[in-house]
Amino acid sequence: ENAYYIRGLIYGYDGELEKAEQDFLKFISFEKEKRGWAAHNDLSWIYFRQGNYEKAEKTASSGLLYSPGNPWLLIMRGVSLMNLGEKQKAREDLEMARDAVAELTEDDWQRAYPGNDPRIAAEGLREMKETVEFNLHLVSVDK
Repeated sequence: ENAYYIRGLIYGYDGELEKAEQDFLKFISFEKEKRGWAAHNDLSWIYFRQGNYEKAEKTASSGLLYSPGNPWLLIMRGVSLMNLGEKQKAREDLEMARDAVAELTEDDWQRAYPGNDPRIAAEGLREMKETVEFNLHLVSVDK
């Protein structure tokens, strides 16, 4: 089962988005009892890269049912809503994401990315905060 998740990530980073989508969908079908958030976030990322912001938003929303307040999912849903023209809803999600990210520690970030070098956790967390602020700025410019 985990092989589908790993292969989905590989396909996603290689730009083979349809294959990544199929692997993440398969993984999620196996994972229904666990209700994990990461596969929903990564599938949302794939849909976002495909330009299918509606599916990206729905997938992130589905993940938030199992992991309310999850900053990764809030960011994905926020940027998806922004691209759908739903600026106010996007701003609300991104503000919640900003608050949630502010509470994350380097250990939290490392747990979310167990395959990454622990020495980059501080940088990853900083980049995550910058991403939220950048997107909040984008939705605030067009009030």
